[in-house]
Amino acid sequence: MKFGAVSPADAEGAILAHSLNLKDGRIRKGRILTERDVRRLQGEGLAQVVVARLDGEDLHEDLAAERIADALIADCSRLTASAPFTGRSNLYAQEPGILRVDRERLTALNLVDPAITLATLSDMARVAARVLVGTIKIIAYGVDVGRVESAQAAAAGVLSVQPVVYRTASLVVTETEGSSAKASRKGKLSVASRLDALGMQLVEAFHVRHDIPEVHRAIRNSAGEMILVMTGSATSDTMDVGPEAVREAGGSVARFGIPVDPGNLLFYGNVGRRPIIGLPGCAKSPALNGADWVLERLACGMELDSKDIAAMGCGGLLKEIPLRPQPRSSNRRVAVRPKVTAALLVSGCADGAAGIAAELQRCSVDELLVIADCEPPANGWPLQGGRVRTEWHAQPGAGSIGQLIAAAAAKLGDRTDALLLIRSEDGCPGKRAVDTLTSAFSPADGREICCIAHRDGRREFPVLLGRRYFETLADAGVGQGMSELVANAAESVVDIETQ
Repeated sequence: MKFGAVSPADAEGAILAHSLNLKDGRIRKGRILTERDVRRLQGEGLAQVVVARLDGEDLHEDLAAERIADALIADCSRLTASAPFTGRSNLYAQEPGILRVDRERLTALNLVDPAITLATLSDMARVAARVLVGTIKIIAYGVDVGRVESAQAAAAGVLSVQPVVYRTASLVVTETEGSSAKASRKGKLSVASRLDALGMQLVEAFHVRHDIPEVHRAIRNSAGEMILVMTGSATSDTMDVGPEAVREAGGSVARFGIPVDPGNLLFYGNVGRRPIIGLPGCAKSPALNGADWVLERLACGMELDSKDIAAMGCGGLLKEIPLRPQPRSSNRRVAVRPKVTAALLVSGCADGAAGIAAELQRCSVDELLVIADCEPPANGWPLQGGRVRTEWHAQPGAGSIGQLIAAAAAKLGDRTDALLLIRSEDGCPGKRAVDTLTSAFSPADGREICCIAHRDGRREFPVLLGRRYFETLADAGVGQGMSELVANAAESVVDIETQ
């Protein structure tokens, strides 16, 4: 790849290396400069611009990121990759589970070329649907195809998701003299929240006296696929009430005590084929503790031996101390894939709308709304259910595309992060265009309006807008069209080029 400053006359077809603010608007870095762009640069009187030009053996950053991302998820149906944008492809979990990262293979991939990078969550991180688990970033505008092929080969087996295999759990809560009912309720809610994060259900809770026969009886009568025991008095020995009740119920205790703080006073084992965990007192709080690590791994069907538990000591200091503060809330923010609602705007005639809607269900959108100023087709609306929920919101005589857009925005509230507007009269934009628009959307990076743009600068539908603009769209009295809205929010707009 050639990189450096050239005169605007020699820049056509090259990649702009640094964004430029011109009198008539901004040209973002990474854009392949067109003849029109060259005229704009010359009109500014610029003597030179910094560009990158790919050699014959170079792959564009987006294509390189896409190929490596595809190789990473090829053998893992529980991961999905976003369409590449600015040399980045994000990897997301499809369902709850535990992320497994092969550190040696990850290191090997990152050693292929400095321009090829993969960053992931830690091995054994708990994930949920839509959670960002890794990102491929090509940090140059192009990279040698041979290096990309080497990275593809190294990608095999780097990432996987161990899924949750148990779906229900029973909770046994013991109460001592003077026990607080409020504390018991708080503990139950905390346990239910932990299970919910794993896609599991707390099916029952037994409240019993803190003695072996009572706990034993509750364990024997429990119906959950997992059993959790929360004692009113801390377990202090392997012969204490909780572990002994497990043995009385015909089970076994594999381990008492773990090198994680908070969470030391935990035991676990089995009753028949069902895992059982004696929770430490800190599990009554939503804060991260050792019980989370054990619960998550056993819920995913993973074996835990003494070596696994001993290894938890590295990173197992979870307490708040001055040198390492930890958030004491279950509401810690995690990076998730934005939720995108597609609104299919049907004006005048519904013919062909069903075919477009069916195609959109194969794209990276989470919900589909059909907003129409006409009635559904005479033979009915064929799409029901499926991965994307489909609705038909007919507004006969709405009269304008602007009112249809306002109707779409008004339906959303806070249930989505972005709205993708598609007109049925334009036909389906295609999976590639839709996926690229949704991948480009990133409010954190200032990309809150994503538009399809021709190389001559013309913009057209579809348009994707972030939640910040919903109120403007939903305002029935708004007098500006989409083009004016986009023009007034130029700092938040990114153009997705078409040929």
